[in-house]
Parts: sequence; structure tokens; C-alpha cells
Amino acid sequence: MLFLVFNRLETTKKVFESIREKKPLHLYIASDGPRNDHMGEDEVVQSVRDYVLNNIDWDCKIEKLFRDTNLGCGKAISSAITWFFENEEKGIILEDDCLPNQSFFSYCEELLEYYKNDTRIFVISGRNNSGIWNQDRYDYFFSKTPFIWGWATWARAWKYYDINMSDIDEFIKYNNFVRFLGKKLGPRCQNIIYNRIMTERVDTWDYQWSYTLYKNNGLACIPSKNMIKNIGKNLNATHRTIIKKEEPKIYELSFPLKKNNFVIADGIFDKSFWEYNTLVFRIVRKIIKFIFKI
Repeated sequence: MLFLVFNRLETTKKVFESIREKKPLHLYIASDGPRNDHMGEDEVVQSVRDYVLNNIDWDCKIEKLFRDTNLGCGKAISSAITWFFENEEKGIILEDDCLPNQSFFSYCEELLEYYKNDTRIFVISGRNNSGIWNQDRYDYFFSKTPFIWGWATWARAWKYYDINMSDIDEFIKYNNFVRFLGKKLGPRCQNIIYNRIMTERVDTWDYQWSYTLYKNNGLACIPSKNMIKNIGKNLNATHRTIIKKEEPKIYELSFPLKKNNFVIADGIFDKSFWEYNTLVFRIVRKIIKFIFKI
């Protein structure tokens, strides 16, 4: 398991308590370095690191990647995940604002083993933004877009990750967003990813991970019931949003899982996801343009 922390002690404590209840036998902890232009952040970052290390009270092998200098969100998180998979074949990734229930861990462990040799599957997501989706038939379904608020994957999938998306221009040239997501959703997804990363140069890593799935025709397992609560939606949050959406409830699952033998993306779910996100993206861009005109 990889635990990604930085400068949010209170959310770190809550997520760590869930990890402590699980008691993983091998825990990787990664932390970016403090920012030079944020006075006092070095002390806050150190307090987060100390809290985690001082409260591991079970038999556990610990690995640390504590940066002295700040790499920024994109490079810090992606390089930490790369470090993790240089040492492990599979594993769970949790950020310090993604609070899981205990079902999440069992769900990830079961599906990591079940799909370990199925190269169609790239991600096991613990988050379902809809809260509940088709829960009567299976405990999970498949999507073309991963949710990374509490998730798991394999080294075999992460090896395709490229933070620079070096071939995205060629991918667009041959109309591959449309080929993968369809005539309606493809251009919307293309505009969001290209604008955020290549034009606006947003310091992030997750759009690139979604692109990794698109270019490799990969799928994500999404739980039929949400198991992750985002507790970091404030001014210091990595996953900050301008448009507020009600946080979905979290639910426990029963085990063993009801397996889904139809490895096909749920087009209705993907459509609803991208329709909402493209609407938010358009609203945010209009707000930003309005602000800069004032």
C-alpha cells in the first residue's frame, strides 16, 4: 500500500486511522518537499511525516520517500507511484484526503488478484461519484475512465504512464479520442485533457493517467457502491473544485464479490460522467474569463 501525504495533518490523521485499522504488512509513505514560498510549510510537512511514522503501532515493514525539495503535485505523486511499482507488482494507492471504509481494502485485494493477468483491466477504483450504480447485478462494473480517489493497479499497467503525454498530438491526429469514446464524448474529453495539460499546463498527474487508459484501450473497475469519501475539499485540497457537488454516501460491500463476467465499459455511466464534467469545465472557464476581465 502507498500512502501519499503532504501538508494536511487533520485529513492525514483520518485516512491514517482507516489504514491503521487495516494494518497492512508493508506500507510505503511518500511526501513531497515543502514549497519555498509558503512560510512555515516545512514545519507542517514534517509534522505530517512524524505523525504517520510515530503512529504505526502494528508489525509493518515501512518504506519512505520523503522529498527535501518540492516537485509539485504532478511530478511528486506520479514519481512516488513509479517508485512504488519499482518494488511491487500490485498495490493500493491512497492520498491524504481520500477516506476509505474497510470494504475498500478487501475489494481492491480481491480484484487485484482476480484480474492480475487480465491486461484489459488497468485500474481498480474505490470511488463511484454516483454513489450507487447497478448494484443489484454485480458489485462492480467497467468504465473507460478511472477514478483515482482511492484506487489500485498493477506495475504492468503503470509502466505505460507518461506524464508528458508525448504522443497526444499523434493520438488526436488520427481521431483516437472519437474512436475510443465515440463522436459525442470523444471531442469533449479531448478538449478537457488537452486544454488542462498542454495549454494551461496544470500541475497534475491524473489526466495523464486517464489518457494512459484511452491510448491502451484500458478499463477501470468501478464499484457499484461508493467506498471513498473525499475529505479535502477546502482551500488546501489537492482535489479542490470550484463547482460543488454533494459528496456521495459510502457503503460497505459483502464478500466474496459478485463478479462481473462481461468485461465491457458501461456506456451509459461513461456518458453521464463526461456530460457532467464537460458542463463543469465550461462553467469554470467562463468564470475564469469573467474574473480576468474585471
